[in-house]
Amino acid sequence: MSLLERIMEHEGFRPRPYQCPNGVWTIGHGLTYLTKEESEHIVKGRIIKLMLHLRDRHNDWLTRHYTDEGQEILLGVMIEMCFQMGIRGFHRFVNTIAYLKKGQPAEAAVEMLDSFWARSDSPSRARELSDIVMGVEDHLRG
Repeated sequence: MSLLERIMEHEGFRPRPYQCPNGVWTIGHGLTYLTKEESEHIVKGRIIKLMLHLRDRHNDWLTRHYTDEGQEILLGVMIEMCFQMGIRGFHRFVNTIAYLKKGQPAEAAVEMLDSFWARSDSPSRARELSDIVMGVEDHLRG
């Protein structure tokens, strides 16, 4: 058994923070902290997974209505929303997604602001992302 395998087996894996028997907060395979570089590596990996998921699920209307640059911008906003509230949380923005599917980003941007997320949870982030979506009007096909 390799050193890596041995450590992973002995530490076990927990996807959420927990207190070990010594009372130290721990996550993953016995980690008590992450470096900034390790965190960035994890975030980059999750961004790639989210991008693949969203492209797979929404590519038809993205390519139909939006230029390559518009697709990249919208995917970035959708990824950021998924990163913050999870894929399920993002997909609760039914009206926003419906407007995007119709090639109506201005209406989608307004819908983004009609949410708990925009009113209470993350108002400045919601406004910033809504403004980005509003700007996608300049990246419509046709």
